[in-house]
This record gives sequence, structure tokens and C-alpha cells, in this order.
Amino acid sequence: MPKHFLNKTRFAVLGMGRSGVAVSTLLSKLNKKVDAYDSRKDLVVDIPDVDFHRGSNLFAEAAEVIVASPGAPPSTEAFKKATIPIVSEVEIAWEASNSEIIAITGTDGKTTTTELTHHILASSGRSTKACGNIGVTISEVVSEEVHYDNLVLEISAFQLWSTHNLKPEVVVFTNIAEDHVDYFSDFAEYVEAKKRLMQNASSTDVGVFNTSDRYVEKWGRAFPGTVFSYGVSKPEYGTIRMWIDEGTIYLEEDDLSRVFISMEDVKLIGTHNALNIMAASLGALGVGVALSDSAQAVVNFDAPRHRLQKLGTHQGILFYNDSKATNAHAAIAGLKNLPVGLTVIAGGLDKGLDLNSFCDLLVGHVKHVVLIGEITERLQRHLVQAGHQSVHACATMLDAVNRSVELTEKGGVVSLSPACSSFDMYDSYAQRGEIFMEIVSGL
Repeated sequence: MPKHFLNKTRFAVLGMGRSGVAVSTLLSKLNKKVDAYDSRKDLVVDIPDVDFHRGSNLFAEAAEVIVASPGAPPSTEAFKKATIPIVSEVEIAWEASNSEIIAITGTDGKTTTTELTHHILASSGRSTKACGNIGVTISEVVSEEVHYDNLVLEISAFQLWSTHNLKPEVVVFTNIAEDHVDYFSDFAEYVEAKKRLMQNASSTDVGVFNTSDRYVEKWGRAFPGTVFSYGVSKPEYGTIRMWIDEGTIYLEEDDLSRVFISMEDVKLIGTHNALNIMAASLGALGVGVALSDSAQAVVNFDAPRHRLQKLGTHQGILFYNDSKATNAHAAIAGLKNLPVGLTVIAGGLDKGLDLNSFCDLLVGHVKHVVLIGEITERLQRHLVQAGHQSVHACATMLDAVNRSVELTEKGGVVSLSPACSSFDMYDSYAQRGEIFMEIVSGL
């Protein structure tokens, strides 16, 4: 890989979350001088040959590069005052890697697409690792000093805004919907951060684009390399095109169309997961995995946890866990695949997002809404104004589950579909989902 930043010797790493610890460890292994900083005064970090500065984000003047924590937005005061490059942990690890990379971004679906792409590659015999925003950082993987043929990298806008030279062999875009307006100055800044994934693409690269999305569709038309496209209807462009029609995914290559796979044959539910299947299969094709091999692998793929995950029944009530639906767009996509008249548990951290589309769906599709978390009052007000007749506020997840059981008739459905982040009550959407599953299991 070209060395844009690893030709420097002194680094300041701001934020000692998982990615900060991982990139500090990697830089230390590469014999770089590292000063690590975190504003938490009680945090303990012990990394060989790394100087840790607790309770401060005022980086050393001698630093040549700042490595930004994804938790720190562009508006962070230390970044505003910086006169040296600010880069992401992803970019540092990419420079140190020797693997072919499939990079996946979007507002919704990127985690399922990442996991499914990794599964397809592994099923085809590739040595591969899923990493990035999915949990295991790319710096941790590169630090393993194990060669992987392919890294499947989930990358978020939190990482992309400070990524400058990253050039994956394959880029995959799922969709762009309103999210994280509490992190960026406005929605336009968020969109531009996502678009940065293709900023260094050339004619030798492959791009996979969801043409059902108005932003992604335009980006695909401007991509300089080979374009594979997919959508809910047949794309207008692309060397290979995929789309879904009445539960069947089709593909077209060299002006010949054929069936790729039927959704009845897979364990994933809904149109949004059909889009994830297409994105993953085309991403794998970008590194040489035949579509026939991908179809076979998709059939054997188990639905991931916390993503419209079917749990069990209690008193004849079926429960779903869609804790990964951390914005309205994702929650709507899941709920459209569940029966009308269900009970929904929603709420969490108020990110200031527009609630109109979510409330409209709840009014027309959902019989009972049970609210939890910081956003409860605002969401309740919107629902009442929109005309919903059954809205209930609860203090805890346990209270919400018990109230949902009281409200829901035998044969009904209860879904945890938050449409919000989890950080007001939990460490992550996964922790929220696990607690929900434990409560349901206890019933």
C-alpha cells in the first residue's frame, strides 16, 4: 500500500475506545512514536511504548498526524485548532495492510451486507475477515500479522469524514437516509462523508450501487471503474444488474436475464434483505467469486442477531428483535415485513431526526406503540398529533415487554423496532437487543 501517513514518525491518537487502543497498538508495533489521549480521567490504558495522557485531548505539539476517534465529530475543538492532518484509524490500518479490500457503507444494511459478504467469501474458500464498524477493528486484524486474501470492511460516516486516501478494490453502497444529524453539522455533511468512499476510485476498481437510492444512483453513474448495480426494480445501468420481483431476485449479464435466487429459499426476511443479498453477491463478484457460488452460500446463511430476528412465542404472541434498526428508515424497512396490527416497542436516544415518516407508518400499520428512552416525550407527542390511539410510555425494557404482552392479543406480534440509537440506556444496539431477548426468553 502507498504510505501517505505511515511515512511519518509521531502520532497523536485522540480517544481510547476500541479503535483508539487498536490503532495505538498497531502504530507501536510499526515502531512509531505514539501519544494517546482520552478525556476520561479514570480510564486506564497500558499499551507497550505508548504514552497515555488521561483527562485531556490536547495533543502534543510535536505530533505529525492526528488519528481521530470515530466518537469525536468534525466539530471537536481539538480538530478545529489542528494544523496537521486528521486521519481515521481505518486509513492507518489500510496503509499497513496487504489484503484486497471490499469496503461497504450506507445508512442501513451495511452490517448484514458485511457479514453476508464475508460468509460468501469464506464459503468459496477464501481466507477472509469481517472488520471495521462491525466490531473487530481493521487495526486489530492488521496487527494479527496473518495474511487474509480479503478484508470485508464495514465503514461508517464517523470514520469516512477523516479518511483521505483509502482506495478499496471494491466499494459497496447500500443507501443514504437521514441519520446522525447530531454528529455532523447537517445532513449534507453526512452525505458527503459517505461519498468519500469512492473519492479515490479508478478504472481498475469495482463499484456496487443500489440504484433504488437517489444519492447512490447518481454516484454509480459517475463511478470510473466497473459498475455492478442492484435495486428493487431493474437498474438502468451496470455491467451486471440485479433486482427483485415478487420475491425472486433476477440478474442480467450481457443482455441475458435469469433467476438468481428465490427469497423463499433463504433465511433472511423482506425486501431490505433481498437488497443486502444482491449487494453482498455483487461485492463478492468484484473479487472473483462466481454468482452461482454466492447463491449457494446465501441459502446457508443464518439471519444475524438483532436484525428482524424471530425469537419465540409467549401466550401465542410472536416476538421479533430488530434492535439494529437505530433510525427511522431502518425500522420502517423491517416493520413493512411484519403483519398489520402488531405491537411495537420503540424509542431510545433522541438524535433529532425527522419522525414524520416513522409516525405515519405506525399510525397505519401498528395497533399499539410502547415507548422507552430519552425520545419518549417527543415521539409520543408526534404520534398523538398524527392520530395514533394507543401509545404507552414505559421506564424500562422489562416494563415495555410486560406492557406489550398485556396489550397484544393471542396470535399477534411484538417487535422491538427502536428507530433510535441505544446510548441513552445501553452501551450498544447489541446490548439492548440481548436484554430484550433475555426478557422475552424469561417469559
